[in-house]
Amino acid sequence: GEKGKSKEVYQIYVQKLVGSVKEDKELESIALEFYKEGNLELSETVYDVYIERITKTYPKEKLIPILINIARNFSYSALGGKDEGPKDASYAEKIFKKIEETGTKDAFVEELTYLRAFNAEKMKDYPKAGDLYFDLLQRYPQTKYTDEAEFKVGIISTYILRDIKTGRDYFEKLAQKGASSPQVIS
Repeated sequence: GEKGKSKEVYQIYVQKLVGSVKEDKELESIALEFYKEGNLELSETVYDVYIERITKTYPKEKLIPILINIARNFSYSALGGKDEGPKDASYAEKIFKKIEETGTKDAFVEELTYLRAFNAEKMKDYPKAGDLYFDLLQRYPQTKYTDEAEFKVGIISTYILRDIKTGRDYFEKLAQKGASSPQVIS
């Protein structure tokens, strides 16, 4: 019950805080500071207010890059080795959905599509991860993530979705490649 009570206290604190903060940049800075301190709940609560504010006033061209940076902070990343800072895959997905609602699918460039797929995989939302990896392969057929995406679509199809035929097709694609990546070897 204490977690529920702490959320109520955070809400009261954020309401008071937001009432005293007039500048969007200052609110963003406060949310980022809580993030850096490892206080994800408070950071997310302040970011929610900040995002609500800027969604009403910023044009898409300015809003989408801000949302992408927030999503990257909370996402797990396979791109740079170890992750720095605290992560919350569910919150990152919430921001990815906001980007989708706000912008266009064009905002999801190759790296961001891969990051979202990897994040969904970390959340254990395998069907969504499979769809996102498949989307990555469709939109960027020559992506540097091709082997990994094909392998993961094969694994998810075979073991999660029980679609042996699709899984086998992706594994065969990998097996026929001349290059030896970890996915081809697996």
